[in-house]
Amino acid sequence: MVTDLECFDPDYEGLFSRLTLSVARGIAPTDQELMVVFKWKLGRTTQVAADAVSANGDAIRKALLAADRHPRPAMTSLVNISQIGLAVASALLTACYVDRYTVFDRRVLEQLHVEGVAADLISDN
Repeated sequence: MVTDLECFDPDYEGLFSRLTLSVARGIAPTDQELMVVFKWKLGRTTQVAADAVSANGDAIRKALLAADRHPRPAMTSLVNISQIGLAVASALLTACYVDRYTVFDRRVLEQLHVEGVAADLISDN
């Protein structure tokens, strides 16, 4: 859908490739890179996102680096960080592990509901 592409920004150029390579080397994303992922997912930069990265950047980075070995606890750790919901957590994981994760947000949940798939897919995290 064209409207999904309207939030394109030059900051996104090569972002996922850069982050995937960095994380594979054990190098966590910077605050600026985390903010670009927030902006990509939300379609805008918000003070709430900036506050979340400022206050919880180290916890976000720790969860992202651990996701290679422990994906489920990493997702749980991210979702439990203030101001990071399922959609942003999955976007962060997708940006760092593009070949292993995908964005899971309300659109996905709505479609799964329409298709009759289990309603509570994340109840056991």
